[in-house]
Amino acid sequence: MSSFQLNRHHSETCGADGKDCETLTNFRQAVADSTDLQEKIRGGADLVTLGKENGYEFTQEELNEGWKQLQESEEGLTEFELDVVSGGQRHKSGC
Repeated sequence: MSSFQLNRHHSETCGADGKDCETLTNFRQAVADSTDLQEKIRGGADLVTLGKENGYEFTQEELNEGWKQLQESEEGLTEFELDVVSGGQRHKSGC
């Protein structure tokens, strides 16, 4: 499962300056805004590598923590994120 989601509201696990969360938030927004990035993710691109190629530096651990935080938040997932998490089945099943 690809997980590039994050939560903007949990600063306790961000770096001291909040930069880690900001980077993940910016990457999440870039993905939401770019069909090219979305297609690469659907194609199985490594998210840390994809982020780095597009100017967003974060580790797999930071990405995993952001995903965990999002699951615990009230923020919710975007339509694209829901599609990725469901393995693309949301649109195929008519949900």
